[in-house]
Amino acid sequence: MKKIKIILLFILLGGMVLFYFTSCNAIENKTRSGSTLILDSLLDSKGEKTVIDSDVCILDEKTNTCSFQEDLATATVRNVPLNPDADTSYYGDVIIKRYRVSFTRHDGKNKEGVDVPYTFVEDINVSVKINGTTKFSFVIVPVRAKLEPPLIRLVGLSNESVIQTTAHVTFYAEDMAGHQMELNGNIDVYFADWADEKKKKNGRR
Repeated sequence: MKKIKIILLFILLGGMVLFYFTSCNAIENKTRSGSTLILDSLLDSKGEKTVIDSDVCILDEKTNTCSFQEDLATATVRNVPLNPDADTSYYGDVIIKRYRVSFTRHDGKNKEGVDVPYTFVEDINVSVKINGTTKFSFVIVPVRAKLEPPLIRLVGLSNESVIQTTAHVTFYAEDMAGHQMELNGNIDVYFADWADEKKKKNGRR
């Protein structure tokens, strides 16, 4: 009788194990991401400088009027497995889906729309393969920010008036198993109506 009970217990346990593995995907639903993102660099649009000189007004040579253009930054992101000895798979690939940018001033004046540009969020679609590195550009200062205070007030002041800020960037990503992750980085952005030869020629500052 005792042997029969033991046999029935093993059958029951075996059935429970089988049900567990057939009813869910452990990789997708039960484990944390097996990879992590590392921000190797956050630079200007050319991928050279750690400071972005944002020109609020770019003089149009034909009309002698302001042209407002967005500013870009360049990020280099690496995707590494958390366990270097584990087998890597498609589930470790990551997609960066959106990002958030906020600004703080070096003098501590940080009211949005008065002292610094408004925080903004944009969609993006960047793939970073497991054990791979991806370099990509994204908008760090949108055109709309230059049409609003405090940046619009810099037009005509040339480089005598500079707003020194740090842009705080957060990338929001997801691996192929649906696990969410974030990546943070900073880059200095200096806003001014930077002087150019055309402005000097016309006596405009």
